[in-house]
This record gives sequence, structure tokens and C-alpha cells, in this order.
Amino acid sequence: MAAVVLGAAHMVEQAREGQFTTAPLATAFGGFLLGTLPDLLEPATTPSHRATLHSVGALAVLGLAGWKLYQWEPEDATDQIIRWIGLVTAGAYAVHLFMDSQTPRGLPIL
Repeated sequence: MAAVVLGAAHMVEQAREGQFTTAPLATAFGGFLLGTLPDLLEPATTPSHRATLHSVGALAVLGLAGWKLYQWEPEDATDQIIRWIGLVTAGAYAVHLFMDSQTPRGLPIL
């Protein structure tokens, strides 16, 4: 799901700028790879699953970090790559948490 959401968001952003490249495919692939990051950090097989890193608080921090990264206008190629990695990571993590929030167990506040 993260791959579809992030790839589509990147396509919309490119369309707003009048650009059409294959970059959204890389974003979708990054979303596919990073969409499971929360479960790697807090596996479902441990008692701490859906603790701090699977919480509404974590989602709020990710939202703020993602917004700041989105506003950042890097000047060189290295910073552009860092920005892209940060946005894809924050986006994939946020999509995962949103999907977890829709389950009967939901997400803890903190």
C-alpha cells in the first residue's frame, strides 16, 4: 500500500511542476521496501509490538518531520537524495501506521 500511495504522490508532485520522469517508480519501490519498517523495529512477536514506535505520537513526529523535509529546498544532489530518502521513509512509515490504526487493536496514543 505504501508503494502505491508514495508513487502516486510523487507523480502528482511532478505533474504540478510540469515534469514527467521515472522517479515515482523509485519512490514506489522505496515505499515497498520501507513499508514494513515499523514491524522490523517492533516485531509482532515481541511484547513491545505497537508500543512507542507504533503510536499516534510517532505518527505526529513523522508528520512534522515529513513536512519539514517537504519544505526543505536542497541545493546540491547529495542533499536532494537525503531529502528524498527522508520523505520516502517518513511516508512509508506513516502509511504503515495509518493502516495499523484501522485494525481493531488500533494504535496507542504514546
